[in-house]
Amino acid sequence: VAQKTGKRVAVVGAGPAGLTASYYLVTKGHEVTLFDVFPKPGGTLRYGIPNYRLPEERLDRDIDAVLEWGIRFRGNTTIGKDVSMAKLKKDFDALFLAGGANGSARIPLKGAKKKGVFWGWDFLRDVKIGNAPKIKGDVIVVGGGNVAIDVALTAKRMGAGNVQLFCLEKREEMPAHGWEIARAEEEGVLIHTSWAPKKVLGDQVVKGLGLVRCTSVFDNACNFNPTYDEEITHKVEAGTVILAVGQAADLGYLEKEKKIQKKAGRIVADEKDLSTGQKGVFAGGDVVSGPSSIINAIAHGRTAASAIDRYLGG
Repeated sequence: VAQKTGKRVAVVGAGPAGLTASYYLVTKGHEVTLFDVFPKPGGTLRYGIPNYRLPEERLDRDIDAVLEWGIRFRGNTTIGKDVSMAKLKKDFDALFLAGGANGSARIPLKGAKKKGVFWGWDFLRDVKIGNAPKIKGDVIVVGGGNVAIDVALTAKRMGAGNVQLFCLEKREEMPAHGWEIARAEEEGVLIHTSWAPKKVLGDQVVKGLGLVRCTSVFDNACNFNPTYDEEITHKVEAGTVILAVGQAADLGYLEKEKKIQKKAGRIVADEKDLSTGQKGVFAGGDVVSGPSSIINAIAHGRTAASAIDRYLGG
């Protein structure tokens, strides 16, 4: 570890990007405080990935090996509520914003507020923090990504009856890894491609889902622009519907930060050094790239640590 520099860095978000940046910064002699909204560090590693894929005791070993270098962790802390951005900028010499995309993206769907409808990432998070919802009967999962697969397999492990997954994409277009899809099918998840949710069925409580045929997901320019054949519809009965159609970042704490640009629900940062428009404030991980891989977030953390160290005179 380098000699102490006397410089203080605040890292917002204790996921893979924040943990990585904290590790490299503290070994460069800077004092690092790691803030997170959750009680334990890990971010999506802990709260978005089920235990059957990543056991918590194994994750704790890696995280403890990072924190033991002298990083101060402050959990259950929401920036903008418990600590303001103004205070962070006043108390620290540099900031790294790595809050991730720790929330579910919402789509406008008729009946989505009925009892028995849940949102993918929020569902996984609630299961991990011990606040799992009750699963009633058969389950329908909407989405074609890895989160949707995780949701389906988690529901299976919670005692669901039949679990069916519906997605817009054709089989070869599904964003989930091929081995993830195969694993889900091996465990009994029924996967139906080229279907879009139209309406959650039932009065106040979920009775099922109405669907419409999706004929194409992307236009000729490869942009996401799904088209449908309204003449081809399908109804499926179920007691639970889980919509796992993407992830989103909460950027409410940056509302007054005019110099930090936001675009499409993400923070805009320089590609080379992850700096933002606000001097001394850097950003990285999923809050910049959108939902991506763990290794991409780790790479962002290392890039940001290097840039922040240079900014602080290293």
